[in-house]
Amino acid sequence: MASPSFIYPGLMPNPVAFVDPLPSQWRITSKVDEYAYEMEENQLRYGLRVPCCRAIFHCEEAGNPGHQAYMVVYMQIPFTGTEFTSPDLRAQQASSDIPNSALNDCACYQRLKDIGSEHTPILIGSKVESQGRDGWVPGGYLFYLAFTKVPGVRLLSGAIGEGLFYTLPNPQKDKIRAALKTAYSSFAQYDVRPSWDARTRLFWDSESGKLHFQGPFELTTGPWEWDSYLWKHWSLDEDHVNRRRATMRYMAM
Repeated sequence: MASPSFIYPGLMPNPVAFVDPLPSQWRITSKVDEYAYEMEENQLRYGLRVPCCRAIFHCEEAGNPGHQAYMVVYMQIPFTGTEFTSPDLRAQQASSDIPNSALNDCACYQRLKDIGSEHTPILIGSKVESQGRDGWVPGGYLFYLAFTKVPGVRLLSGAIGEGLFYTLPNPQKDKIRAALKTAYSSFAQYDVRPSWDARTRLFWDSESGKLHFQGPFELTTGPWEWDSYLWKHWSLDEDHVNRRRATMRYMAM
């Protein structure tokens, strides 16, 4: 069953203003994805945080529509079954307990900005607000995180063995593999790196000869080094990919 949508026009300000690290305003243009993490109130006894939804949007800088970015919004939502009770009752659920996933995302992008990463999005800003009386949980949190889109073209589709990378001539593939090793190794000493989920969000910029990760990212502890198994993980080892495809075909027989 599809996750219900809690995002509706007028729920959030548009444009959204950030003041740190630099003042800017960003206008939401369309929604990319939304997922609601619903729960009943009695589940709090298991140590869970309050329910929330996470939505990703395309946005553009106000007055400069050529400057494109993504905005991620975390918003507290009501406990299941209380969505249409009065605002006063829903306000009693209000919390400032922002999800760890939101705080980790913010910490990763801040870290990438601090180290001046050349292979990742640039942090635009983050902020926390309280929902108004017309929100789902009056007084509950609204957390915003915005970052730029990386340059280049997407290499992998997410399906095994499919995507632009596999259509390129071998010399170009070798160049991209070398760029991946350079880009991924650049994170080794900085306690942050692309997470495993980032492999479908690899972008190749042929003009600069650089590979970029759109995200997501994760914090790490301690230094690490490049290892040859990473070619397989990032689906750039074609022999490994072909074996996986053959296995999938066999299992489907």
